Amino acid sequence: MDATAIEIKINNFTPLRVVSAYARFCAEINRKFPKKDFLKILNSGNNLIIAGDLNAAHKTWNNTRSDNFGFFLKIIIQNYPNARIVAPFCSDHLPVILTLYTNSDAMKIPAQLSTNRENFRFLLKNKSLPILSSPSNEPLDVAIGRLGENISQALVAASKPKFKTAPIKLPPDIRSKIRHRNWVRKFWQRFREPALKNELRTISNEISSYIRYLSRARWEKTIEELSPETDTFWKHSAFLKKPFHHIPPP
Repeated sequence: MDATAIEIKINNFTPLRVVSAYARFCAEINRKFPKKDFLKILNSGNNLIIAGDLNAAHKTWNNTRSDNFGFFLKIIIQNYPNARIVAPFCSDHLPVILTLYTNSDAMKIPAQLSTNRENFRFLLKNKSLPILSSPSNEPLDVAIGRLGENISQALVAASKPKFKTAPIKLPPDIRSKIRHRNWVRKFWQRFREPALKNELRTISNEISSYIRYLSRARWEKTIEELSPETDTFWKHSAFLKKPFHHIPPP
């Protein structure tokens, strides 16, 4: 059995251990349920959630048929009165989708987001964990939704965009040329072939030419959008009034 576990501890609440488990099943070799591994996980803590794919089907949790893994899992759970199986109506899986609603376009691009991790940890620490009111699926979905809201609110409060305006994203063909240029440069530095040098020079000139064109088009668009009514005209003209000081390199 493959398993990965994390432990969630907030304030003085009892730590919650979440285990992602996968039980391999192969009908050809009639493999037995990994009872030893499962019991080791089950006995690892009192406040425990085991989620994943156990390949265990049983009519008790609304499967159309029961299999070998399902019989073994049912017998094990019967010996643990505080344990329960929560499964959907027609599957042995319980997928959980945790959606973080940031309500901000900038938050959708992690590269443009600056998050203060200490503030995020502090804000998240002061939010209480959702408590299940009953063992059915509906309260579980509500609790997962509240957990997602808590994380989202803490993330938004502790984050800010890195840029006032998003940086220009180059078209896919130019990004492909940049990757190809880097590849050619690496091989030219290794083998020093004249043909590679010529190809490197050609691709570099094409990339530089397009970036200059893109920068010029962006500047022209900025000039066209200047207006005294929105104060953008005066903000840009103020830079022209400031004296320019050339700072030589060290």
